[in-house]
Amino acid sequence: MTTSVRASKQQQHTRSQHEQHQQPIDTTIKEDNGKGNYNFKSFLMILFSAILIRIILFYQGFDQLFSNRNEITTPLTSFKRLVEGLHLRELGLSPYAGSAYHQPPLVLLLFYPFVNSISISNSNNNNLFGTFEKSQILFLIIDCLIAIILREIAKQIPKVLPKEMKSISTNSSLPNITAALYLFNPFTIFTCIGMSTINLTNLAIVLSLYYSLKGMIFQSVFSVAMASYLSIYPVILILPCALILKHHFFPPDQTQPVAQNQLPLEQSRQLKELLERNERPMLLLFYFRIFIFFILSLSSLFYLSFTFLNSWEFIEKSYKFTFFVEDLTPNIGLFWYYFIEVFDHFRNLFLFIFQYHVFIYCIPLAIRLKEHPLFYFWSLCAIIATFKSYPALGDTALHVSLLPLLYQPLKGVKYSFIVIVVAIFVTVLAPILWQMWIYQGTGNANFYYTINLVFTIAQVLLIVDSLSVLLKLDYVNKINLKNKLLENDQSEQPQQQQQQQQQQQQQQDEKKQTDDESSSQKIDDNNNENNSEENEEK
Repeated sequence: MTTSVRASKQQQHTRSQHEQHQQPIDTTIKEDNGKGNYNFKSFLMILFSAILIRIILFYQGFDQLFSNRNEITTPLTSFKRLVEGLHLRELGLSPYAGSAYHQPPLVLLLFYPFVNSISISNSNNNNLFGTFEKSQILFLIIDCLIAIILREIAKQIPKVLPKEMKSISTNSSLPNITAALYLFNPFTIFTCIGMSTINLTNLAIVLSLYYSLKGMIFQSVFSVAMASYLSIYPVILILPCALILKHHFFPPDQTQPVAQNQLPLEQSRQLKELLERNERPMLLLFYFRIFIFFILSLSSLFYLSFTFLNSWEFIEKSYKFTFFVEDLTPNIGLFWYYFIEVFDHFRNLFLFIFQYHVFIYCIPLAIRLKEHPLFYFWSLCAIIATFKSYPALGDTALHVSLLPLLYQPLKGVKYSFIVIVVAIFVTVLAPILWQMWIYQGTGNANFYYTINLVFTIAQVLLIVDSLSVLLKLDYVNKINLKNKLLENDQSEQPQQQQQQQQQQQQQQDEKKQTDDESSSQKIDDNNNENNSEENEEK
């Protein structure tokens, strides 16, 4: 009995020790499962706080202030002009009958359910924007969607573009940082509260990047077409999206194991050349397919606009208006002041130069940055925000929000502090100089345009500095690859020499054997001849 009791006590003691050892393991597993979704709980807190800030600002009536600021809204993105177009449409007139509305027709369909209950008499009321609660909710939803998509983009980049970003763990805070930088960026908040329709273009641009990383060709191309339909200039983003899709369907690292590990150096190079020759026609067909999808998507949007208005008037009132810069209302861009001062007989020349300046960088950057399509995408977004005819702070907010996705190649940026200080400087001084010029009359247009020049120089400095850092990193990586190849060649050379020596020794041995055999045969033949002669003599 005593032995059985002791045995049972020992078993209980071992079980308790085993459970004590297992408890911390289980808790760690639970904690990992809680944090394994890229800190989703913290993202919900970020999203909730961003929504709360926007609701408070809407409730306090800041939308009336921000909607009238020319840094936030332009003739192409103003919500007031959109409301006027909707009221003209309700009266049975063309929304382009006046000189106010210049956005594409399908934007009216999106906002029509939100403002259909507003009477025409309220359009002249000072408290007009206090009644648009549904439209404010729509702008909140758009901002939240952009933040969620940016967070998903941060997860997808290491899988498709490992050169752009190394793999991140499930506990990484980078996706949340990317979403928070967009949601709490003052430029983004001003754009949302001012109800600028540039958010629709930003949503289409972000969707195009997301679908490209996911490998969805039609959705990606249609998103680029939608962004181009809304703002024209994003048409150049079809090039980086095509390169990202190419990296998704034709990964460049697919032939490295065969080329580097299983075959000698010369044969691996020949194999790479053969594979590249075979891939070229496939790539041409792939790019042609993307181009056809883009043309069909854009033409379908134009056809829907035509069926909605029963006329092609929107092409002249929206796209021609953008290219020819018919409204010279001051903004944060470069066009308005220059074309106020330029002579009429030089206007078309400088219009071509200014507009061509946005598109001239596409092909050179595509050739140089074909291995870095994400950086190419960001650089084109920054160029559009800097040199388009009617820029706003919402354009700048988009390419600034993409910077965390490029933190690895941009660690060596030199002038980040200057760019941040200039952004704060412009944000504070631009309204002051506008007040001095327009309301007090103590300043002139040069004051305000100087701030615009400083802001443009800061964005150009950011683009040039980032591009120079990336090119330096590429140069260093190429040198490292050459050194590795030289080391591999040097390591292979003694092996090849040994193989050659072994082959030479084998050949010498074979020669010796053949010589010995031939000499022995000759001796035997001589002996036989001698024997035959002796026999004959006998």
